[in-house]
Amino acid sequence: MWKMHTIARKPLQSFCEDAYLLSILLFYQYSVHITSEGKRAVEGNGIGRKLVDGLYQTYSSALASKKFAYDGEKALYTVGPLPQNKLEFTVTLYCLLYKNSYIFPTGIVLFFCVNENGSPSGVTEKRARRSLQSKIFTVELSYAAKIPLKSIALALKGADVDNTQEALRVLDIILQQQAVNMGCLLVRQPFFHDDSRNFTDVGAGVIGVRAFHSSFQPRNIDWVKAKRMLKNMRIKTRHCNMEFKIIGISEKPCNLQFFPMKLKTGDGASEGETTDITVFEYFTKHCGIELTYSAYLPCLDGGKPKRPNYLPLELCVLVSLRRQKPQDRIRTLTDAVSKYHYDSDLVLTTCGISIEKQLTQIEGCILDTPKVGNSEDCIPFKGRWNFNNKTLLNPTRIDRWIVVNFSARCDTSHISRELINSGRKKGILIERPFMLLEEEPRSRRQSHAIRVEKMFEQIQTKLPRNSRPAHYHVLLDEIDFSPDDLQNLIHSLSYVYQRSTMAISIVAPICYAHLAAAQMGQFMKLHDKVQGSMFFC
Repeated sequence: MWKMHTIARKPLQSFCEDAYLLSILLFYQYSVHITSEGKRAVEGNGIGRKLVDGLYQTYSSALASKKFAYDGEKALYTVGPLPQNKLEFTVTLYCLLYKNSYIFPTGIVLFFCVNENGSPSGVTEKRARRSLQSKIFTVELSYAAKIPLKSIALALKGADVDNTQEALRVLDIILQQQAVNMGCLLVRQPFFHDDSRNFTDVGAGVIGVRAFHSSFQPRNIDWVKAKRMLKNMRIKTRHCNMEFKIIGISEKPCNLQFFPMKLKTGDGASEGETTDITVFEYFTKHCGIELTYSAYLPCLDGGKPKRPNYLPLELCVLVSLRRQKPQDRIRTLTDAVSKYHYDSDLVLTTCGISIEKQLTQIEGCILDTPKVGNSEDCIPFKGRWNFNNKTLLNPTRIDRWIVVNFSARCDTSHISRELINSGRKKGILIERPFMLLEEEPRSRRQSHAIRVEKMFEQIQTKLPRNSRPAHYHVLLDEIDFSPDDLQNLIHSLSYVYQRSTMAISIVAPICYAHLAAAQMGQFMKLHDKVQGSMFFC
Protein backbone atom coordinates (compact mmCIF):
# COMPACT_ATOMS: atom_id res chain seq x y z
CA MET A 1 0.00 0.00 0.00
CA TRP A 2 1.25 3.44 -0.92
CA LYS A 3 1.17 6.35 1.47
CA MET A 4 0.94 9.97 0.48
CA HIS A 5 2.12 12.45 3.09
CA THR A 6 0.15 15.68 3.21
CA ILE A 7 1.74 18.16 5.57
CA ALA A 8 -0.36 20.59 7.60
CA ARG A 9 1.99 23.09 9.14
CA LYS A 10 1.13 24.69 12.44
CA PRO A 11 2.61 28.13 13.16
CA LEU A 12 3.10 28.02 16.93
CA GLN A 13 3.08 31.35 18.69
CA SER A 14 5.48 31.53 21.63
CA PHE A 15 5.95 34.03 24.40
CA CYS A 16 8.31 34.37 27.34
CA GLU A 17 7.06 34.35 30.91
CA ASP A 18 10.21 35.97 32.27
CA ALA A 19 12.21 38.26 29.99
CA TYR A 20 15.07 38.35 32.49
CA LEU A 21 15.27 34.55 32.42
CA LEU A 22 15.68 34.63 28.65
CA SER A 23 18.50 37.15 28.91
CA ILE A 24 20.69 35.01 31.22
CA LEU A 25 20.04 31.43 30.07
CA LEU A 26 22.45 29.66 27.74
CA PHE A 27 22.04 26.58 25.60
CA TYR A 28 25.16 24.39 25.62
CA GLN A 29 25.70 22.38 22.45
CA TYR A 30 27.52 19.05 22.61
CA SER A 31 28.66 16.91 19.70
CA VAL A 32 27.48 13.30 19.85
CA HIS A 33 29.74 10.57 18.49
CA ILE A 34 28.50 6.95 18.63
CA THR A 35 30.70 3.96 17.89
CA SER A 36 30.11 0.21 18.06
CA GLU A 37 32.36 -2.47 19.53
CA GLY A 38 34.65 -2.40 16.49
CA LYS A 39 35.16 1.37 16.79
CA ARG A 40 32.97 1.84 13.74
CA ALA A 41 30.88 4.98 13.61
CA VAL A 42 27.14 4.37 13.98
CA GLU A 43 24.79 6.54 11.98
CA GLY A 44 21.03 6.52 11.93
CA ASN A 45 18.31 8.62 13.53
CA GLY A 46 16.45 5.70 15.09
CA ILE A 47 19.34 3.95 16.84
CA GLY A 48 20.85 7.29 17.91
CA ARG A 49 17.72 8.36 19.78
CA LYS A 50 17.38 4.96 21.46
CA LEU A 51 21.00 5.01 22.62
CA VAL A 52 20.82 8.58 23.95
CA ASP A 53 17.56 7.84 25.78
CA GLY A 54 19.15 4.75 27.30
CA LEU A 55 22.18 6.81 28.27
CA TYR A 56 20.02 9.23 30.25
CA GLN A 57 18.11 6.44 31.98
CA THR A 58 21.36 4.83 33.10
CA TYR A 59 23.71 7.77 33.70
CA SER A 60 21.36 10.59 34.70
CA SER A 61 23.37 11.20 37.87
CA ALA A 62 26.57 11.61 35.85
CA LEU A 63 24.76 14.22 33.75
CA ALA A 64 23.68 16.12 36.88
CA SER A 65 20.08 15.09 36.05
CA LYS A 66 19.99 17.72 33.31
CA LYS A 67 17.30 17.35 30.68
CA PHE A 68 18.49 17.72 27.11
CA ALA A 69 17.24 17.97 23.54
CA TYR A 70 18.74 15.66 20.91
CA ASP A 71 18.33 16.12 17.16
CA GLY A 72 18.81 12.40 16.47
CA GLU A 73 22.13 12.86 14.69
CA LYS A 74 25.20 14.76 15.90
CA ALA A 75 23.99 17.51 18.25
CA LEU A 76 22.71 17.53 21.83
CA TYR A 77 21.60 20.65 23.73
CA THR A 78 21.27 21.31 27.46
CA VAL A 79 20.23 24.32 29.54
CA GLY A 80 23.45 25.01 31.39
CA PRO A 81 26.71 23.05 31.17
CA LEU A 82 27.30 19.39 31.92
CA PRO A 83 29.78 18.48 34.70
CA GLN A 84 32.59 18.01 32.16
CA ASN A 85 33.34 19.24 28.66
CA LYS A 86 33.95 15.70 27.43
CA LEU A 87 32.10 12.62 28.64
CA GLU A 88 32.15 9.02 27.48
CA PHE A 89 29.53 6.39 28.30
CA THR A 90 28.97 2.73 27.50
CA VAL A 91 25.42 1.64 26.66
CA THR A 92 24.26 -1.91 26.01
CA LEU A 93 21.45 -2.31 23.49
CA TYR A 94 19.52 -5.53 23.00
CA CYS A 95 18.38 -6.05 19.43
CA LEU A 96 18.02 -8.52 16.58
CA LEU A 97 20.88 -8.65 14.08
CA TYR A 98 19.94 -9.28 10.44
CA LYS A 99 22.40 -8.74 7.59
CA ASN A 100 24.54 -6.34 9.64
CA SER A 101 21.45 -4.25 10.43
CA TYR A 102 19.93 -3.69 13.86
CA ILE A 103 16.25 -4.60 14.21
CA PHE A 104 14.53 -3.46 17.39
CA PRO A 105 11.76 -5.81 18.61
CA THR A 106 8.66 -4.18 19.99
CA GLY A 107 7.24 -4.65 23.45
CA ILE A 108 10.53 -5.20 25.30
CA VAL A 109 13.00 -2.98 27.10
CA LEU A 110 15.86 -2.03 24.81
CA PHE A 111 18.27 -0.16 27.08
CA PHE A 112 20.32 -1.70 29.86
CA CYS A 113 23.52 -0.96 31.68
CA VAL A 114 26.17 -3.63 32.18
CA ASN A 115 26.60 -4.65 35.83
CA GLU A 116 29.93 -5.39 37.46
CA ASN A 117 29.48 -9.13 36.86
CA GLY A 118 28.93 -8.54 33.16
CA SER A 119 25.22 -9.44 33.04
CA PRO A 120 22.67 -6.92 31.89
CA SER A 121 20.43 -5.53 34.60
CA GLY A 122 16.67 -5.46 34.25
CA VAL A 123 16.38 -8.43 31.85
CA THR A 124 13.95 -11.12 32.90
CA GLU A 125 14.69 -14.79 32.23
CA LYS A 126 11.78 -15.03 29.79
CA ARG A 127 13.06 -12.17 27.67
CA ALA A 128 16.65 -13.38 27.91
CA ARG A 129 15.66 -16.66 26.28
CA ARG A 130 14.59 -14.83 23.15
CA SER A 131 16.90 -14.61 20.15
CA LEU A 132 18.32 -11.24 21.13
CA GLN A 133 21.91 -10.11 20.92
CA SER A 134 23.57 -7.56 23.14
CA LYS A 135 25.51 -4.84 21.41
CA ILE A 136 27.77 -2.48 23.30
CA PHE A 137 28.01 1.08 22.03
CA THR A 138 30.17 3.96 23.13
CA VAL A 139 28.53 7.39 23.26
CA GLU A 140 30.92 10.35 23.46
CA LEU A 141 29.71 13.86 24.30
CA SER A 142 32.04 16.77 23.50
CA TYR A 143 31.43 20.44 24.18
CA ALA A 144 30.90 22.41 20.95
CA ALA A 145 29.42 25.87 21.51
CA LYS A 146 27.24 28.19 23.58
CA ILE A 147 23.95 29.51 22.23
CA PRO A 148 22.49 32.38 24.28
CA LEU A 149 18.74 32.77 24.63
CA LYS A 150 19.31 36.49 24.95
CA SER A 151 19.18 36.74 21.15
CA ILE A 152 15.50 35.72 21.22
CA ALA A 153 14.68 38.41 23.78
CA LEU A 154 16.45 41.02 21.64
CA ALA A 155 14.70 39.79 18.49
CA LEU A 156 11.32 40.20 20.20
CA LYS A 157 12.24 43.85 20.76
CA GLY A 158 13.06 44.31 17.06
CA ALA A 159 16.85 44.16 17.27
CA ASP A 160 18.91 42.55 14.51
CA VAL A 161 20.82 39.64 16.10
CA ASP A 162 23.04 37.20 14.23
CA ASN A 163 22.45 33.97 16.18
CA THR A 164 18.67 34.20 16.58
CA GLN A 165 18.09 31.37 14.12
CA GLU A 166 20.45 29.11 16.08
CA ALA A 167 18.45 29.59 19.28
CA LEU A 168 15.16 29.06 17.43
CA ARG A 169 16.55 25.87 15.91
CA VAL A 170 17.23 24.52 19.41
CA LEU A 171 13.64 25.27 20.40
CA ASP A 172 12.42 23.49 17.26
CA ILE A 173 14.46 20.42 18.24
CA ILE A 174 12.79 20.47 21.66
CA LEU A 175 9.37 20.38 19.99
CA GLN A 176 10.44 17.51 17.73
CA GLN A 177 11.76 15.53 20.69
CA GLN A 178 8.46 16.05 22.51
CA ALA A 179 6.62 14.62 19.50
CA VAL A 180 8.93 11.58 19.45
CA ASN A 181 8.33 11.02 23.16
CA MET A 182 4.59 11.01 22.43
CA GLY A 183 5.05 8.10 20.02
CA CYS A 184 5.03 10.04 16.75
CA LEU A 185 6.95 9.00 13.64
CA LEU A 186 9.48 11.73 12.83
CA VAL A 187 10.44 12.11 9.16
CA ARG A 188 12.95 14.97 9.09
CA GLN A 189 10.84 17.99 10.09
CA PRO A 190 7.25 16.65 9.84
CA PHE A 191 5.97 14.09 12.34
CA PHE A 192 3.08 11.65 11.98
CA HIS A 193 0.72 10.49 14.71
CA ASP A 194 -0.98 7.09 14.63
CA ASP A 195 -4.52 8.46 14.63
CA SER A 196 -7.23 7.26 12.26
CA ARG A 197 -8.55 10.82 11.98
CA ASN A 198 -5.33 11.76 10.17
CA PHE A 199 -5.79 9.08 7.47
CA THR A 200 -7.61 9.87 4.22
CA ASP A 201 -8.39 7.36 1.49
CA VAL A 202 -7.74 9.09 -1.83
CA GLY A 203 -8.58 6.03 -3.94
CA ALA A 204 -6.63 3.56 -6.06
CA GLY A 205 -5.03 2.04 -2.97
CA VAL A 206 -3.46 5.35 -1.90
CA ILE A 207 -3.83 6.66 1.65
CA GLY A 208 -3.03 10.26 2.51
CA VAL A 209 -1.52 10.77 5.97
CA ARG A 210 -1.67 14.19 7.59
CA ALA A 211 1.60 15.31 9.13
CA PHE A 212 2.40 18.17 11.47
CA HIS A 213 5.30 20.59 11.49
CA SER A 214 5.92 22.58 14.68
CA SER A 215 8.33 25.48 14.86
CA PHE A 216 8.84 28.84 16.55
CA GLN A 217 8.14 30.91 13.43
CA PRO A 218 5.10 33.14 14.11
CA ARG A 219 2.83 33.76 11.17
CA ASN A 220 -0.58 35.32 10.69
CA ILE A 221 -2.50 34.10 7.67
CA ASP A 222 -5.73 32.36 8.54
CA TRP A 223 -7.61 34.95 10.62
CA VAL A 224 -6.87 37.87 8.30
CA LYS A 225 -8.34 35.91 5.39
CA ALA A 226 -11.21 34.58 7.50
CA LYS A 227 -12.26 38.06 8.57
CA ARG A 228 -12.33 39.25 4.97
CA MET A 229 -14.09 36.18 3.55
CA LEU A 230 -16.71 35.72 6.30
CA LYS A 231 -17.86 39.33 6.40
CA ASN A 232 -21.50 39.87 5.30
CA MET A 233 -22.18 36.12 5.22
CA ARG A 234 -25.15 34.67 7.10
CA ILE A 235 -24.90 32.02 9.80
CA LYS A 236 -27.39 29.98 11.82
CA THR A 237 -26.76 29.24 15.51
CA ARG A 238 -27.23 25.76 16.94
CA HIS A 239 -28.45 26.77 20.40
CA CYS A 240 -31.27 29.14 19.38
CA ASN A 241 -31.77 28.31 15.67
CA MET A 242 -31.57 31.97 14.61
CA GLU A 243 -29.82 33.58 11.64
CA PHE A 244 -27.31 36.40 11.93
CA LYS A 245 -25.20 38.42 9.53
CA ILE A 246 -21.45 38.37 10.21
CA ILE A 247 -19.99 41.87 10.55
CA GLY A 248 -16.58 40.87 11.89
CA ILE A 249 -14.53 38.75 14.28
CA SER A 250 -13.72 39.48 17.92
CA GLU A 251 -10.28 40.79 18.77
CA LYS A 252 -9.74 38.30 21.61
CA PRO A 253 -10.49 34.58 22.01
CA CYS A 254 -13.75 33.40 23.48
CA ASN A 255 -12.40 32.85 27.00
CA LEU A 256 -10.90 36.38 27.13
CA GLN A 257 -13.53 38.41 25.24
CA PHE A 258 -15.65 40.43 27.70
CA PHE A 259 -19.02 42.06 27.05
CA PRO A 260 -21.50 43.90 29.33
CA MET A 261 -24.40 41.69 30.46
CA LYS A 262 -27.55 43.17 31.97
CA LEU A 263 -28.43 41.90 35.43
CA LYS A 264 -31.94 40.79 36.24
CA THR A 265 -33.81 43.08 38.62
CA GLY A 266 -34.98 40.09 40.68
CA ASP A 267 -31.40 39.33 41.76
CA GLY A 268 -31.09 42.47 43.84
CA ALA A 269 -29.72 44.57 40.99
CA SER A 270 -31.09 47.93 39.96
CA GLU A 271 -32.64 48.46 36.56
CA GLY A 272 -30.08 48.90 33.79
CA GLU A 273 -27.15 47.63 35.88
CA THR A 274 -24.57 45.59 33.92
CA THR A 275 -21.55 43.44 34.66
CA ASP A 276 -18.62 42.39 32.50
CA ILE A 277 -18.49 38.68 31.66
CA THR A 278 -16.58 36.61 29.12
CA VAL A 279 -18.34 34.90 26.23
CA PHE A 280 -17.11 31.51 27.42
CA GLU A 281 -18.43 32.07 30.95
CA TYR A 282 -21.78 33.31 29.65
CA PHE A 283 -22.48 30.23 27.52
CA THR A 284 -21.16 27.85 30.19
CA LYS A 285 -23.00 29.23 33.23
CA HIS A 286 -26.07 30.95 31.82
CA CYS A 287 -26.81 28.80 28.75
CA GLY A 288 -25.55 25.44 30.04
CA ILE A 289 -23.44 24.87 26.90
CA GLU A 290 -19.97 23.39 27.31
CA LEU A 291 -17.57 24.87 24.75
CA THR A 292 -14.52 22.85 23.65
CA TYR A 293 -12.13 24.01 20.92
CA SER A 294 -13.81 27.37 20.30
CA ALA A 295 -12.89 28.55 23.80
CA TYR A 296 -9.43 29.47 22.48
CA LEU A 297 -10.62 30.90 19.14
CA PRO A 298 -12.12 34.31 18.29
CA CYS A 299 -15.89 34.69 18.14
CA LEU A 300 -18.06 35.72 15.21
CA ASP A 301 -19.76 39.09 15.60
CA GLY A 302 -23.38 38.89 14.48
CA GLY A 303 -24.59 42.14 16.00
CA LYS A 304 -24.20 45.80 15.11
CA PRO A 305 -21.09 48.03 15.06
CA LYS A 306 -22.00 49.71 18.38
CA ARG A 307 -23.66 46.65 19.90
CA PRO A 308 -21.70 43.47 19.14
CA ASN A 309 -23.20 40.01 19.53
CA TYR A 310 -20.38 37.50 20.02
CA LEU A 311 -21.07 33.91 18.98
CA PRO A 312 -18.63 30.97 19.51
CA LEU A 313 -17.48 29.25 16.33
CA GLU A 314 -18.67 25.75 17.26
CA LEU A 315 -22.25 27.02 17.71
CA CYS A 316 -22.41 28.59 14.22
CA VAL A 317 -23.22 27.00 10.88
CA LEU A 318 -22.94 28.82 7.56
CA VAL A 319 -26.23 29.07 5.72
CA SER A 320 -26.30 26.75 2.69
CA LEU A 321 -25.58 27.96 -0.84
CA ARG A 322 -22.93 30.33 0.47
CA ARG A 323 -19.19 30.29 0.45
CA GLN A 324 -17.55 28.46 3.32
CA LYS A 325 -14.14 28.65 4.94
CA PRO A 326 -13.60 25.29 6.65
CA GLN A 327 -12.29 25.44 10.20
CA ASP A 328 -11.07 21.84 10.09
CA ARG A 329 -7.43 22.86 9.74
CA ILE A 330 -7.55 25.22 12.72
CA ARG A 331 -9.33 22.60 14.80
CA THR A 332 -6.77 19.96 13.86
CA LEU A 333 -3.82 22.17 14.78
CA THR A 334 -5.28 23.27 18.11
CA ASP A 335 -6.01 19.64 18.97
CA ALA A 336 -2.40 18.77 18.13
CA VAL A 337 -1.08 21.46 20.50
CA SER A 338 -3.23 20.06 23.33
CA LYS A 339 -2.34 16.45 22.53
CA TYR A 340 1.45 16.83 22.56
CA HIS A 341 1.56 18.68 25.92
CA TYR A 342 4.27 21.19 25.09
CA ASP A 343 3.65 22.92 28.43
CA SER A 344 4.84 19.81 30.28
CA ASP A 345 8.21 19.71 28.51
CA LEU A 346 10.87 20.22 31.19
CA VAL A 347 13.40 21.82 28.83
CA LEU A 348 10.93 24.49 27.71
CA THR A 349 9.81 25.04 31.31
CA THR A 350 13.43 25.52 32.38
CA CYS A 351 13.85 28.17 29.68
CA GLY A 352 10.74 30.00 30.89
CA ILE A 353 8.96 29.50 27.56
CA SER A 354 5.36 28.40 27.11
CA ILE A 355 3.18 27.97 24.04
CA GLU A 356 -0.28 29.48 23.72
CA LYS A 357 -3.17 27.27 22.69
CA GLN A 358 -4.69 29.83 20.34
CA LEU A 359 -3.30 31.52 17.25
CA THR A 360 -1.87 35.01 17.62
CA GLN A 361 -3.22 37.86 15.51
CA ILE A 362 -0.98 40.58 14.12
CA GLU A 363 -1.67 43.71 12.12
CA GLY A 364 -1.15 43.58 8.34
CA CYS A 365 -0.76 46.31 5.73
CA ILE A 366 -2.27 46.71 2.26
CA LEU A 367 0.05 48.38 -0.25
CA ASP A 368 -1.34 51.08 -2.53
CA THR A 369 -1.76 50.16 -6.19
CA PRO A 370 0.96 51.81 -8.32
CA LYS A 371 0.03 53.92 -11.33
CA VAL A 372 0.77 52.42 -14.74
CA GLY A 373 1.46 54.59 -17.77
CA ASN A 374 3.50 57.55 -18.93
CA SER A 375 1.52 60.51 -20.22
CA GLU A 376 -1.82 59.19 -18.97
CA ASP A 377 -2.08 57.43 -15.62
CA CYS A 378 -3.80 54.06 -15.55
CA ILE A 379 -4.74 52.82 -12.09
CA PRO A 380 -5.10 49.00 -11.99
CA PHE A 381 -8.15 47.47 -10.33
CA LYS A 382 -7.63 44.24 -8.35
CA GLY A 383 -4.21 43.79 -9.98
CA ARG A 384 -5.53 44.04 -13.55
CA TRP A 385 -5.69 46.69 -16.23
CA ASN A 386 -6.26 46.94 -19.98
CA PHE A 387 -4.75 48.95 -22.81
CA ASN A 388 -7.96 49.82 -24.62
CA ASN A 389 -7.79 53.32 -26.13
CA LYS A 390 -4.14 53.57 -25.07
CA THR A 391 -1.24 54.23 -27.43
CA LEU A 392 2.24 52.77 -27.21
CA LEU A 393 5.08 54.80 -25.73
CA ASN A 394 7.37 54.54 -28.78
CA PRO A 395 5.31 53.20 -31.71
CA THR A 396 7.15 52.03 -34.80
CA ARG A 397 6.31 51.70 -38.50
CA ILE A 398 5.60 48.36 -40.19
CA ASP A 399 6.23 48.39 -43.93
CA ARG A 400 6.27 44.71 -44.85
CA TRP A 401 4.07 41.99 -43.44
CA ILE A 402 1.93 39.09 -44.66
CA VAL A 403 -1.25 37.29 -43.67
CA VAL A 404 -1.27 33.48 -43.63
CA ASN A 405 -4.74 31.88 -43.56
CA PHE A 406 -5.17 28.27 -42.39
CA SER A 407 -8.94 28.45 -42.03
CA ALA A 408 -11.49 27.01 -44.45
CA ARG A 409 -13.61 30.14 -44.70
CA CYS A 410 -12.02 33.46 -43.89
CA ASP A 411 -11.90 36.86 -45.57
CA THR A 412 -8.21 37.67 -45.47
CA SER A 413 -8.81 41.14 -46.88
CA HIS A 414 -11.07 41.94 -43.91
CA ILE A 415 -8.43 40.66 -41.49
CA SER A 416 -5.74 42.85 -43.05
CA ARG A 417 -7.96 45.93 -42.79
CA GLU A 418 -8.74 45.21 -39.14
CA LEU A 419 -5.05 44.75 -38.33
CA ILE A 420 -4.22 48.08 -39.95
CA ASN A 421 -7.00 49.86 -38.03
CA SER A 422 -6.00 48.24 -34.72
CA GLY A 423 -2.37 49.27 -35.22
CA ARG A 424 -3.31 52.87 -35.93
CA LYS A 425 -5.33 53.01 -32.69
CA LYS A 426 -2.14 52.11 -30.83
CA GLY A 427 -0.07 54.63 -32.77
CA ILE A 428 1.52 52.08 -35.14
CA LEU A 429 1.59 53.00 -38.83
CA ILE A 430 1.02 49.79 -40.82
CA GLU A 431 1.25 49.70 -44.60
CA ARG A 432 -1.01 47.45 -46.65
CA PRO A 433 0.35 43.92 -47.22
CA PHE A 434 2.03 43.21 -50.53
CA MET A 435 0.32 39.84 -51.09
CA LEU A 436 -2.29 37.68 -49.35
CA LEU A 437 -1.42 33.97 -49.17
CA GLU A 438 -4.16 31.35 -49.23
CA GLU A 439 -3.89 27.98 -47.49
CA GLU A 440 -3.32 24.97 -49.68
CA PRO A 441 -6.35 22.67 -50.00
CA ARG A 442 -4.48 19.66 -48.59
CA SER A 443 -3.68 21.55 -45.37
CA ARG A 444 -7.37 21.98 -44.67
CA ARG A 445 -7.72 18.24 -44.09
CA GLN A 446 -5.54 18.23 -40.97
CA SER A 447 -6.89 17.14 -37.61
CA HIS A 448 -9.14 19.56 -35.79
CA ALA A 449 -7.12 19.01 -32.63
CA ILE A 450 -4.03 20.52 -34.25
CA ARG A 451 -6.02 23.55 -35.40
CA VAL A 452 -7.65 24.35 -32.09
CA GLU A 453 -4.72 23.45 -29.83
CA LYS A 454 -3.16 26.89 -29.92
CA MET A 455 -6.58 28.49 -29.77
CA PHE A 456 -7.10 26.96 -26.33
CA GLU A 457 -3.65 28.14 -25.30
CA GLN A 458 -4.69 31.68 -26.12
CA ILE A 459 -8.00 31.26 -24.30
CA GLN A 460 -6.23 29.95 -21.22
CA THR A 461 -4.07 33.05 -21.00
CA LYS A 462 -7.21 35.21 -21.00
CA LEU A 463 -8.91 33.38 -18.14
CA PRO A 464 -8.77 35.25 -14.81
CA ARG A 465 -6.37 33.80 -12.30
CA ASN A 466 -4.63 34.90 -9.14
CA SER A 467 -0.92 35.54 -8.80
CA ARG A 468 0.71 33.37 -6.16
CA PRO A 469 2.61 35.28 -3.46
CA ALA A 470 6.40 35.22 -3.46
CA HIS A 471 8.75 35.43 -0.48
CA TYR A 472 11.86 37.61 -0.86
CA HIS A 473 14.98 37.50 1.34
CA VAL A 474 17.21 40.58 1.63
CA LEU A 475 20.81 39.36 1.41
CA LEU A 476 22.55 42.75 1.22
CA ASP A 477 21.01 46.22 1.40
CA GLU A 478 23.52 48.88 0.32
CA ILE A 479 20.86 51.57 -0.16
CA ASP A 480 19.42 51.30 3.39
CA PHE A 481 15.84 50.73 2.29
CA SER A 482 13.14 50.93 4.93
CA PRO A 483 10.79 47.90 5.00
CA ASP A 484 7.92 49.97 3.54
CA ASP A 485 10.05 51.40 0.72
CA LEU A 486 11.39 47.96 -0.17
CA GLN A 487 7.91 46.43 -0.21
CA ASN A 488 6.58 49.24 -2.40
CA LEU A 489 9.50 48.85 -4.83
CA ILE A 490 8.93 45.10 -5.21
CA HIS A 491 5.17 45.63 -5.44
CA SER A 492 5.58 48.24 -8.20
CA LEU A 493 7.97 46.03 -10.21
CA SER A 494 5.20 43.42 -10.40
CA TYR A 495 3.19 45.79 -12.61
CA VAL A 496 5.74 46.53 -15.37
CA TYR A 497 6.01 43.15 -17.11
CA GLN A 498 5.46 43.90 -20.81
CA ARG A 499 3.99 40.49 -21.63
CA SER A 500 1.10 40.71 -19.16
CA THR A 501 -1.73 43.09 -18.34
CA MET A 502 -2.01 41.87 -14.78
CA ALA A 503 0.21 41.91 -11.73
CA ILE A 504 2.65 38.99 -11.64
CA SER A 505 4.09 37.08 -8.69
CA ILE A 506 7.79 37.53 -9.49
CA VAL A 507 9.16 40.98 -10.31
CA ALA A 508 9.68 41.79 -13.98
CA PRO A 509 13.54 41.75 -14.01
CA ILE A 510 13.52 38.12 -12.83
CA CYS A 511 10.99 37.17 -15.53
CA TYR A 512 13.15 38.80 -18.19
CA ALA A 513 16.18 36.88 -16.89
CA HIS A 514 14.21 33.63 -17.19
CA LEU A 515 13.30 34.48 -20.79
CA ALA A 516 16.92 35.22 -21.65
CA ALA A 517 18.03 31.93 -20.12
CA ALA A 518 15.35 30.05 -22.07
CA GLN A 519 16.58 31.56 -25.35
CA MET A 520 20.03 30.06 -24.80
CA GLY A 521 18.66 26.59 -25.50
CA GLN A 522 17.15 27.71 -28.81
CA PHE A 523 20.34 28.90 -30.50
CA MET A 524 21.30 27.11 -33.67
CA LYS A 525 23.82 24.31 -33.15
CA LEU A 526 26.71 24.74 -35.58
CA HIS A 527 29.26 22.28 -36.83
CA ASP A 528 32.61 22.35 -35.05
CA LYS A 529 34.42 23.49 -38.23
CA VAL A 530 32.27 26.58 -38.73
CA GLN A 531 31.40 27.36 -35.15
CA GLY A 532 34.39 29.66 -34.68
CA SER A 533 34.11 31.50 -38.02
CA MET A 534 30.38 32.27 -38.23
CA PHE A 535 28.04 34.27 -36.08
CA PHE A 536 24.27 34.31 -36.26
CA CYS A 537 22.30 37.08 -34.64
